[in-house]
Amino acid sequence: GLPVTITSTYRVCELQIEVLHPAILIIPKFERWFANHASTDPQALRKAASDRRDIGFLISWLLENGEPIRFHEYHGKTKCEVLAMVRQYHSKYAGDVSQMAKLRAIMQDDWVNVLAPSSKHKAKSDLPP
Repeated sequence: GLPVTITSTYRVCELQIEVLHPAILIIPKFERWFANHASTDPQALRKAASDRRDIGFLISWLLENGEPIRFHEYHGKTKCEVLAMVRQYHSKYAGDVSQMAKLRAIMQDDWVNVLAPSSKHKAKSDLPP
């Protein structure tokens, strides 16, 4: 899902290390969290907890830097599939009002699609077998 050639990078301090831009990196974090959050396997639950911490950090970073999530630069899932994962994340952690407010701020016009799911925005694992 990550781009073969990385065009959106972020330079880390004076080290001149280029990493995938956080506005794109957050998407595979949502993907892995989504794949593991409902598991009963201890290792999968540890991954989900780690991803939740990373997602929280990335949400804060994006907000502080005025960056929205760049759905159009990610090629692993459709935007609708990613929105369904974000919807599940929102549903699970809706009680964390501060983080949800930050998430809403970086979602811009897509927030309405997170709150009002339609059949075209369902993640594959939400569909009946």
